[in-house]
Amino acid sequence: MLDTAYLRALTEAELVAPGGYFSGSTVWRERGLACVELLVDAYLRRLAEFSDPERVEHPFLLPRGPYREVFPDYRNVYSTRPARDHRPSWVLRPDNLDASVRALTAAGHDGPLVAVGGLLRHFRGPVQPLFRERYIWPAVQVTHLVPAGEALATLDRHQRALEDFLADLALPVVSVTTDAHPGYGVPCHLTVTCLPDGRPTVLSTSYLMSEERARALGVLDAVLDIGFTGKLLALVAGHHRDPRHLLLPSRLAPVQVGVTHQGDGQAPPEVADWLRRLAAQGVRVASTGAAPLRGHRRRAERRWLRSGAPLVVTHGRTTTLTRRLPLRRDPVDALPEDAALRAELAASDRRLRAHTDRRFRRALWDSDLLRTVCDTCAARHRLPVLGHLTPPRTGPCSTCSGTGAVVLVSEAGRFY
Repeated sequence: MLDTAYLRALTEAELVAPGGYFSGSTVWRERGLACVELLVDAYLRRLAEFSDPERVEHPFLLPRGPYREVFPDYRNVYSTRPARDHRPSWVLRPDNLDASVRALTAAGHDGPLVAVGGLLRHFRGPVQPLFRERYIWPAVQVTHLVPAGEALATLDRHQRALEDFLADLALPVVSVTTDAHPGYGVPCHLTVTCLPDGRPTVLSTSYLMSEERARALGVLDAVLDIGFTGKLLALVAGHHRDPRHLLLPSRLAPVQVGVTHQGDGQAPPEVADWLRRLAAQGVRVASTGAAPLRGHRRRAERRWLRSGAPLVVTHGRTTTLTRRLPLRRDPVDALPEDAALRAELAASDRRLRAHTDRRFRRALWDSDLLRTVCDTCAARHRLPVLGHLTPPRTGPCSTCSGTGAVVLVSEAGRFY
């Protein structure tokens, strides 16, 4: 089981509610829904190199027959029983691939089509919020139909877009190519990072669907399938904390700058004008009032810090700017304008990335989970190679000093 500090951070920040509707479900609060929208928007920005990626959410019920033609072997999907009077039967919130391919072919488009929604999964055993759940939300799944000769190059472009997107969240990753899922798709690119305790974990999967699945989908082109879930936000909450509270990357923070002004009512005119200017420039800013006493102002600041806001401005007789990682309060001469705040947000993201980069290097590189070996030495020493880095990275073999490639070694085999 995982340390639940990430869940406490998400709950304290009011992104999710404590408990769920049922075992294996997470209840998202309004601030969390806003964070998920920012997550999806950040990903769509990275897909902009592809022509007009479209976002869609498929219905809760999908026809059972067509889905089973593509996935006859899936046993973890909820479905209604076939009716004796030939009424339609359904699958409930299954995989999006079949519905997305049918939507693309009906519209005469190739994609990419970005399906955002939830997935229902039937399984027994323990659950872990946002890691292993019966109702997986958010689930983001991209479907792209491409000519067979362009499939591998396009899959690589999608993988680079994923890496750039995760860099926006200050999550360091490597991409690993594996053939561990031949029945579904080959190749498969796994985007791998580490948990806060140093164990490796997979953040996303990218497949070139097998020819068998493509035929079942009824298309002649190659089918690309790329997906990730709300697990990304669990990793953000697991890694991105100062000693006390969640610290969100600026792209995900519903409030990038939390402002405390003097007084319990409306902001003073000069503060209100400043807030309007920032909002017009696209800075996500919110304000609250507090009595001029130091204790009241500090409590207001702590509420902003708990929410995950990267920056806090406190305005009264003096004005202070609070930065994080480490926590530092500095007086400023005037209310900082758009350019200064954007520079501060970029610096906050760099501090987050430097922190996670150090942890990632210790967990994967320094531990020899990622190592350079040649095929001969890997076979001779029976190394449990899960896959090779993509794009390939070569160097001297760690055993024989010949030419080798960087591989991911996993004694436990496949991991999630």
